[in-house]
Amino acid sequence: MLVRVRGAIEGIGKYLKEGHKAGREHSRDELDERLILAGDLDITDAIINSLDGTGQLYNHITLSFKEDFIPEETLAAIVEDFRAFAMSAFREEEYNFYAEAHLPKIKSLINNKEGKLYERKPHIHILIPKVNLLTGKRAEPFGFFKLSEEHIAAWQQKINNQYGLADPQDNRRYDFTDASEMISRYKGDTFDGANKELRGRILDAVLSRKIESYEQFSEMLKEFGAVRQRNSGKPNQYANVKPADSPKGINLKDYVFSREFLALSIEDKRRYIATEDHRTYQAAAAPRKTSAECEAILKDWHERRAKEVKYLNSGYTSLYERYSKQMNRDQKIAFLAERELRFYQRHLGADYGRDTTDRTDARAAAFERIGDNLRSSSADLAAARGAAGNLDRAAGNLADRAAIRAVATALERRAGNQRQSRAPAQHGAERAANGVVGRYRRELDERRAVGQAAKGGEFGEIKQHLEAGRLLAHLSKSHGVIVEKYEVTRGKDGSERIKCGNRNLNVSDFLTKEMSLPWKDAAPILREVYAAQRGRVHHQAKQAPNRELWAKYQDWKKNDAPHEQREAKRQIRAAHKEAIAQATKEFNAARSRIEGDRTLARGEAKRLIDIAKATREHAKKEARDSRNVALAAEREKWSEKEGKLYKRFLAEAAQTTDPYAEAALDELRKHAPDVAEKEDAASYIKAADQNAKEQGAPIKREMRYSVDLKGHVTYKIDGREALKDEGKRVNILRASDGDVIEQGLYLAKAKFGKVLTLHGSDEFKAEAVRIAVEKNIPVDFSDQHLQRMKHQLEQQKAERQRLREQGRKAIEVERARKEKEKAEAAQQARAKAKEKTKTDAGKPAPATAKDATAAPVQAPEPVLAVPGSQPPHKQHGTYKGEVLAVDNAYVYQQTGKNVVHHLRTQFNELPKVGDELAIRYDAGKVTHVKEIDRGHGYGR
Repeated sequence: MLVRVRGAIEGIGKYLKEGHKAGREHSRDELDERLILAGDLDITDAIINSLDGTGQLYNHITLSFKEDFIPEETLAAIVEDFRAFAMSAFREEEYNFYAEAHLPKIKSLINNKEGKLYERKPHIHILIPKVNLLTGKRAEPFGFFKLSEEHIAAWQQKINNQYGLADPQDNRRYDFTDASEMISRYKGDTFDGANKELRGRILDAVLSRKIESYEQFSEMLKEFGAVRQRNSGKPNQYANVKPADSPKGINLKDYVFSREFLALSIEDKRRYIATEDHRTYQAAAAPRKTSAECEAILKDWHERRAKEVKYLNSGYTSLYERYSKQMNRDQKIAFLAERELRFYQRHLGADYGRDTTDRTDARAAAFERIGDNLRSSSADLAAARGAAGNLDRAAGNLADRAAIRAVATALERRAGNQRQSRAPAQHGAERAANGVVGRYRRELDERRAVGQAAKGGEFGEIKQHLEAGRLLAHLSKSHGVIVEKYEVTRGKDGSERIKCGNRNLNVSDFLTKEMSLPWKDAAPILREVYAAQRGRVHHQAKQAPNRELWAKYQDWKKNDAPHEQREAKRQIRAAHKEAIAQATKEFNAARSRIEGDRTLARGEAKRLIDIAKATREHAKKEARDSRNVALAAEREKWSEKEGKLYKRFLAEAAQTTDPYAEAALDELRKHAPDVAEKEDAASYIKAADQNAKEQGAPIKREMRYSVDLKGHVTYKIDGREALKDEGKRVNILRASDGDVIEQGLYLAKAKFGKVLTLHGSDEFKAEAVRIAVEKNIPVDFSDQHLQRMKHQLEQQKAERQRLREQGRKAIEVERARKEKEKAEAAQQARAKAKEKTKTDAGKPAPATAKDATAAPVQAPEPVLAVPGSQPPHKQHGTYKGEVLAVDNAYVYQQTGKNVVHHLRTQFNELPKVGDELAIRYDAGKVTHVKEIDRGHGYGR
């Protein structure tokens, strides 16, 4: 536990109730469960607001805990211990005291400035107005803080030991800042506040140069500026460094600059820095013994320092000079006792302190009141236990703490509640509802509700079967739960539990006990997560934002976003102004037309003008409504709640050509909500293994696309939406378009790997398989039927390829044979011509007229390019199949297992090799040719 005396917060009462402050988007009710431990906030706030003067008008003390869970009775007891310590020198009627604990519902938040995750732990706010209610004068329980710091530290140590709480002296952190719930463990980014960068560079130098002694550190520090040692030779010695360009020195009080830390080995230093405490669940340990030195300091507080603050002005007066320098301890205590007596005689009457009998009677009456309160509390608790009925064992365990809670409540009533009786009824109602006993009653009521729901079967089933890891992942997004802090175990009944320190809680108790959620908020969460589990929703835990992208986001939000927002509002207002002007223009035109119409009677003209006015006013109202709706939508568009603005930045960044665009898309998908897989009629492709991590395919920049806030990338082909990359699936928006399916298969292959699952109609699946085979896309399908179809198509394609290759080779052989025959014929012709020339030279000239009629030359039978092909045997019918070859005589077509050759002269337009044709014959002649895939008709 850490005690901090904090500065004033404007409107402290409203802050504690509502939780709003700059940079925070959550309300108090969303952030924390408020547990009132002492006093009445409305009374305290009223007293503070009634005080005159400047400066801080109240003490604001926070008690912060490293532990993730502190029992409520422990919190109440700590507050009473603090009251007894801080107000040691005051009577009850002299002061007002208020305390409330905040039990986090939201366990972590993102630091808006740096994008770091900081954890939220239980903590207590204590308010003490700086006024003595007996005298009406200013009162200060601690005085000059430096002079009381030792006593506060001693009380802190005693309480930590008494309740087994972590002590800052034993569990050193790098920093105790306003975000002290989180310990930054990153080298060079450890510090907050002023001179953060310089201290980070110094730590970086300590690690990189392997400094292992305070002397080495002091010598190295001279490189950063002039060095001075504070408290030299004492245990709390620290260095002060003053850079040349700095007006003052910087105190290096951080633990990482202490003699103790510097003496560690470099491995131990790095291990210490690398340890992230917020990843480990922190629970209270066993009580420890408080040292005699600490007890002596506390004794001194009660006997001397507390009264010294109240009764003695520490200014430079002769009285204070004599007190501080001439009196020993016993004389000081006697002197303060005399001042105390005179104070109360002045304000309570001259007889104060003289009649011991009256004081004894008053003391006895006070204890009698305590007894009455205890008996009353016990009766209340007994009634609550009786009303609980036969609840489960947990309720019994809760009831075992009744006596402790009753004591705390009685102390609470005793300590100042005499003033609460004058508070309005609603204040008391709030106090009762949020107090310790009130919470106990509420827990019993909620357990009754859980028990009744379980009897109905719904929550019994949920508690038995809900996956605890899934619940934690959901809460990491909705309530900032750090999943790594918790271990999932299994109970004797087989249901999953969540380990919280030494407690193993079922999923229901985790929400109400660990998360401090009322049952009305817990029940819907259980329903939602269980429905997601049954709906096979993929879940992932929330992750801290990418630091580089977060820095760019902050720059965009500071510089670009305001300009965009102003421009959007300007356009909305300009549109509104134009609409009003148009309505006015139309009215003026209508009025001029009516007034210029001499055929209208005066009454009729007036009626028409009134209608025109009504039309104008209606148009103006519509324009105003439209403007207001648009402005509201614009405000929502720029809202930072639930990370909406960050998502918008990421979506816009993903659509740029910047180097970090792909990282922005990946980051956007990490922050997308878990959604159920839609078993709809859509055609889509997804990974075969739903637990496999997608590869994060890059955006297909060659296609037009847009990115929405869910991280969905919608692609356009030919100007129309064609594909939607939804992260876990690729949605085919145009399932009848082969080009779209082809692009979808390539995208799915890049995202999910080789094995894919198709969803949609049988026609879509068959077409996707066919395209994968025809386009040689290297994918397989999880559906065995589709995989067999793929193998069959591949075999058919291979056979066609074989026949095509065979035909090609046959054509080449035939062509070569013909070329050879042609060459041989030419050679023979040349030889004959030569021989003929020689013969003709010795013969007489040929006759001038023919002696006989030449015999006709028979044309040779054409050679088949595809051997074994057959002529068409159908007089009427259709041949379907792929064109294998075309030569000078025939068109060769694969029809089933056979090849048919059609006369080339039957075709007006020759088909191409590879075309899928339907060739119809009538009376033995081709009458129609149609390409099957595209429907192209060759005609006849």
